[in-house]
Amino acid sequence: MMNRKGQGALEYLLLIGGALIVVAVV
Repeated sequence: MMNRKGQGALEYLLLIGGALIVVAVV
């Protein structure tokens, strides 16, 4: 269960990182 929670947090971070990159490019 801890691994699942960690994976969710990582996916959330990746999503935010991707959004920041898009904003930086645009």
